[in-house]
Amino acid sequence: MQIGKDLTVTGQAATQPASGSVIDIDCFQTPTSQNLLNESIGRFLETAHTAEKQLFFSLLKPDFLEEFNPKY
Repeated sequence: MQIGKDLTVTGQAATQPASGSVIDIDCFQTPTSQNLLNESIGRFLETAHTAEKQLFFSLLKPDFLEEFNPKY
């Protein structure tokens, strides 16, 4: 996990630069064999996605989060 504060972000989707914080969360799994990777990739992706969402939202204060009215 990496957290950057007071960053200016630019990109193709943005019409103008925006400043704020960036949270980058990565997950990985080291397969023991190619068959294990093929059999478990779907389960891993679902589990990793759920864990990353839980971690991300746990980093935000409840009053800040409520400002955006998130849908889970």
